[in-house]
Amino acid sequence: WSDFDLSVRSSSSGKVDSGANSQQFEQSTGYQYQWEVPFNVSGLVTALGGKSTVSQKLDTYFTKLDDGVYGSKYAYLSNEVSMNAPYIYEWLGEPAKTTQVLDRIADELYDDTPGGLEGNDDLGALSSYYVWGTIGLYPGIYGTAEMLTSAPRVSESVITPEGHSERYITVT
Repeated sequence: WSDFDLSVRSSSSGKVDSGANSQQFEQSTGYQYQWEVPFNVSGLVTALGGKSTVSQKLDTYFTKLDDGVYGSKYAYLSNEVSMNAPYIYEWLGEPAKTTQVLDRIADELYDDTPGGLEGNDDLGALSSYYVWGTIGLYPGIYGTAEMLTSAPRVSESVITPEGHSERYITVT
C-alpha cells in the first residue's frame, strides 16, 4: 500500500509492519504517520510517487475517517496524528477534496452532545481542529505564520488575537 520507507524503527525481527501499533508506532500506524510531514509536503509527494498517486492514496485513506489504530490503513481522526492529512490535497491542487473530507469529519465525528467528539480531546486539540475546519483556516506548517485555507462552514467568523484588534472573516 505504501512505498514510504519506514525502516528507521523496526521490530526485533528487523521487519517493519506499517499496520502495527504495539512497539513500532505509538497511538497510530505507519500508514497514518506517513502523512505527518507538514514541513516538506512536496518532498513527501515526490517520495510517494507524485501527485496522482498521492491523491489516489489519500482517497483510499479517507474511505474510513476513524478506523482506529490497530492494523489500520485508514485515517484515525479521533487522534492527532491524522489531522494534517486532509490538507495535503491543497498541495496536490485539489482543494475541493480537502473541503469534502473536512465536511465529512465535522458531520461524522462531531455532534452537539456532551460527548460530542470521538477520542480524547488532548488539551483541546480535537476541539480546535473542529474550529479551524469550521472557519476555513488551518495552521498546517508548524513554526510559521502561514495558514492553509479551505471552504468555511460558516458565513462569518470573528477572531480576536490577544493584544490585537478583531479580525473578521466573511464569506461573500
